[in-house]
Amino acid sequence: MKLPNSWNDILVDQYIELRELDLELPYFDLMLETVSIVTDTDIDELEDLSFSELVEIEKKLTWLTSEPSKKITQKIDNYNYIGFDNLKLGEFIDLNHFFSENFVTNLPTICAILYRQTKQNEWNETIIEPYDYDPQSRKGLFTEVGIVQVYGIIGTFLEYKSNFEETYSNLFKPDLSDEDIEDLDDETKKDIEEEERLDNYSWERLIYSLCEGDITKTDQVLNLSLTYVFNILSMKKALNI
Repeated sequence: MKLPNSWNDILVDQYIELRELDLELPYFDLMLETVSIVTDTDIDELEDLSFSELVEIEKKLTWLTSEPSKKITQKIDNYNYIGFDNLKLGEFIDLNHFFSENFVTNLPTICAILYRQTKQNEWNETIIEPYDYDPQSRKGLFTEVGIVQVYGIIGTFLEYKSNFEETYSNLFKPDLSDEDIEDLDDETKKDIEEEERLDNYSWERLIYSLCEGDITKTDQVLNLSLTYVFNILSMKKALNI
């Protein structure tokens, strides 16, 4: 059994398994599960390890308490990292969904959105593969890559989203605490409850509005630049049009 020396030796699927471990397990069981994952060894083969052996192994795995490198690998196989500067509306909506749902378990799917095939046209401009595929169908391509290659995507997107929401804060509702809500009158509370109900379909409502009710224009709307869409929405709100 060969122990890994650092996060450089851990794949994305192993990282996900590690983060899904039940930390409430008894020490012996938790260590067995951990060693099984990082060494890709069947747990049945490890059950003969003594408590003292597990303690020694734990000392060699202290790096697991740190974070992997946040440097993002720009090219993986035939796919290039496109980043967040030129996101389309549809790409942002899907990224936001997968991050909100669980950005650890969804990391391969998130990578499938952010890594694309590219080519040069006759004017030496880089053409990025259109986002007209199901990212779930490609997530398998990113389970066996090193976690250090893509871990930085998590923090980078969360920072991007935070800056984005700050830039367009006039279009996002402020979060109200329970104490704030308790101080409101009953009619206002009902209005907030109705808004929260509608928020379950906030992206669908936005797309429907941009399509002007013509759902055949959905793909066209989803391929609009994210910043362009929100600049227009900000202008409409500012001018009350």
